[in-house]
Amino acid sequence: GGEFNRTAEVRFKQTGHQVTIHEHYLGVDVFNMMKVNVEVRGSLPTISQGSKVTVDDYSQDFDHVSPGVVKAHLSNRFSLEGSSLPIEYTVDQTIVFSECPHAPVGKKGLQRVQVGRNFIDLDTKDGIVRYAQTTKVSPVDGDHPCQGIQCGAHSSCVADGTGHRCQCNVGYETLHGRGQLPICVDVNECTSGQHNCHVHAECMNLEGSFACRCRPGYNGDGVNCQGEPTCASLRCDPEAECVQPSPDQAPQCRCPAGFTGDGSRCVPSATDCRQSPLMCDVNAQCEYNARTRSYGCRCRSGFRGDGAFCAEQSCLEADDCHPDAHCVYDRQVDAYFCACDPGFSGDGYVCYPQGRRPGCEVLHDCHPRAQCVLNVTSGQHQCRCVAGYRGDGYQCVQGPVDGDCSRCAPTGGACVRDADGRPMCRCVEGYEGDGYNCRPLDECSTLDNCDPHAQCLFDGRRYRCQCNDGYSGDGKVCEPRHDASHTGTPCNLVNRCGASAQCVYDPVSRAHRCVCDPGTQGDGYRCLPAASCFDDPSLCARNADCVRQPGGGSPVCQCQPGFTGDGRACAPAPRDQGGYLLFGQGMSILQMPLAPTKGNPGKLLLMEQHQTVVGLASDCADGHIYWTDAASGTIRRAFSNGSFPETFRSGLRSPEGIAVDWASRNIFWTDSLDDTVEVASLDGAYHHVIVHDGLVNPRGIAVHPALGKVYWTDWDRSRPRIEACHMDGTGRSVLVEGDGLELPNMLALDLEHNDLCWTDAGRRTVECVNLSGGGRRTVYTPAQYPFGLALAAGKVFWTDWAIPFIHTVDRNGGTAEPLKLPLGGNGKLYGITAVAGHCPQLTNACSHQNGGCRHLCLPSGQWGRTCHCGGNSTACNEVNA
Repeated sequence: GGEFNRTAEVRFKQTGHQVTIHEHYLGVDVFNMMKVNVEVRGSLPTISQGSKVTVDDYSQDFDHVSPGVVKAHLSNRFSLEGSSLPIEYTVDQTIVFSECPHAPVGKKGLQRVQVGRNFIDLDTKDGIVRYAQTTKVSPVDGDHPCQGIQCGAHSSCVADGTGHRCQCNVGYETLHGRGQLPICVDVNECTSGQHNCHVHAECMNLEGSFACRCRPGYNGDGVNCQGEPTCASLRCDPEAECVQPSPDQAPQCRCPAGFTGDGSRCVPSATDCRQSPLMCDVNAQCEYNARTRSYGCRCRSGFRGDGAFCAEQSCLEADDCHPDAHCVYDRQVDAYFCACDPGFSGDGYVCYPQGRRPGCEVLHDCHPRAQCVLNVTSGQHQCRCVAGYRGDGYQCVQGPVDGDCSRCAPTGGACVRDADGRPMCRCVEGYEGDGYNCRPLDECSTLDNCDPHAQCLFDGRRYRCQCNDGYSGDGKVCEPRHDASHTGTPCNLVNRCGASAQCVYDPVSRAHRCVCDPGTQGDGYRCLPAASCFDDPSLCARNADCVRQPGGGSPVCQCQPGFTGDGRACAPAPRDQGGYLLFGQGMSILQMPLAPTKGNPGKLLLMEQHQTVVGLASDCADGHIYWTDAASGTIRRAFSNGSFPETFRSGLRSPEGIAVDWASRNIFWTDSLDDTVEVASLDGAYHHVIVHDGLVNPRGIAVHPALGKVYWTDWDRSRPRIEACHMDGTGRSVLVEGDGLELPNMLALDLEHNDLCWTDAGRRTVECVNLSGGGRRTVYTPAQYPFGLALAAGKVFWTDWAIPFIHTVDRNGGTAEPLKLPLGGNGKLYGITAVAGHCPQLTNACSHQNGGCRHLCLPSGQWGRTCHCGGNSTACNEVNA
């Protein structure tokens, strides 16, 4: 019965309406789901909105008229509430299927289907028609009603109650009859409008059937016809060319030498560092080589190597400092480095007079996807993003190409024409950016003309030079204050920083300066403890407490349970009943109780076309859910009830695992094509790649906010492993590897017992280990193909690619219980997460006031933290991050 087709013709005698239904069953797909194509043609009687429909009980005999063919006839009626006249209808069914070749030859008996208690309802809210009935199937005793009956050509005898009737076969209709024998003639589906040929196809009538054929200039099966492609209709990549191998072959897009792809998208080959910037060492840059006519990695000044690996070279032995610089010894780091002479700025390898910053032809500081070109108008070189990318040349991202002015920045942006006359977005004078996002600037942000003891800072209206603490002036000229106990000598030469301060290099001012430690405030020479909430309880909000930080840090304000904020301002946390599971199935996200029942089996939360939900995570602090969509390369989010879905981050290649650190307000994910572990602030403002070396196939990810650690799986076929590091990317280590690991998929943390659990599709197991790497145990085996994993209420829940159920077992092992899925999903089961009713009371160094960081705060273990710029702020550095 794998091949199964059904045709039903429904006729309404009183109104003249008729509907033909064709069902073509395609068998079971790889997900063990039955697939079917249904075609409905015709018209129905009008039924007023809100009418109640009552269908009479009936019985219908199904007659096995020949091998692989079953027919049935039904005469019945339905009535509408408020109408005394019932509407009669007939249904003639023909079922064609693949008969078992070993079945006995001969006519089978009748099978009677008795139908009662018909229920039909229209759910106007969800747009669903629900139809239910009670049925009973039983064989019919006695002689077959068609025994000894001979029907005419193109017709078959079928049982009709206790009698019989000759019924025209599919594709034929009754012309007239002689006695009880109808004369069946071919139906011309082409002229009667009963065909389903495409508008660009011709319908050809056949005996008992019809055929569709696409017209010249179109291709297809006749039901679906598409115009034959031409070079004008193809959308080739700008780098590709359209070629037609021969007159008999369709044109196609083809990538040129040096590029790979299908022609609709061409990317530089794998050896091109513009496409894979990570192939270059962090101390190398991607540059064009005129001799080889290709891009390659070249070590920066002060480093030597092949570009893929660059080792630092002491300026004492390399003698490669700029003519306006000297090689000096730094006692703090015990190393030599190039330092520009007084009156000059730069990194020591490239120095230039202060206030006269050279162009990219000297600094070589363009983005890997940008080129340094001469601006004929200004006579200066500038960085310009290559085709298909937008930005200021120092930062380039994929986006609208030049020529699209519909998305220029509403403030500070304008549509102008370049040297070739093409329209493009540019920021107007007084603003900087890529034309699509413009921000105000002042001279210091571009001319770098601030005093060495000043910084170029944005005051809310513009950028201006501001003297550092301990200095006074207009920012372009700063003098030591008379009450300062220090001199203008840089602290790396004479370290006079205070006891609670550090000497830190400031790239903005191109000099070292003293910076007070976190928890203190001052000019770096005299640092006093910052105001404490123990001394002044009014610093905390009404719904907050003053608590000491773990490790003996300064006391901070912390919102009470049920509230969220930085402790100085606390708002009621979003309420969610919690205690349920969220899991992804194909394009859908579904919700299921931890212990589903018949009355509460779960429900469809949301579904979006064409997406593939792989990883899922929830933010217990603000009630959002996040998921990775591998199909579109995005991270999406919505409220916990599924409302207001939106894109959180786009432009990713293949995001898979995802985890939320609700304490530091960051989100982490893996990308299996970029081979990275990445992080972004939950407000979407800052982003950073914390791990990009030594990964092959990263997938699952989990975070422990209190320990400041992130864990991930890598199903590298040659060396599968589970790794961990601090949330800032430091302290990387391998937790599990070796012969006992084959195909690790997703991860989950048991915060109560400090266990890390994972699914292994190769070993068909669900396993756990303590966070020190010991106490490894198998919770359940054999699973079929376990993928997603969640822990809640002392139980382990997992999804399986091979079985359409959620499975659960006690955290200590035992017999697994399958949980039936709610309706609404289709396809493989992917990620799963448990949603709690409240956040665990865990904190880290970034929990309070963003750890004192201005941009991205990343916990570096249990007590520390790293302030990071997040890759998108030119005014951010190690000092003011």
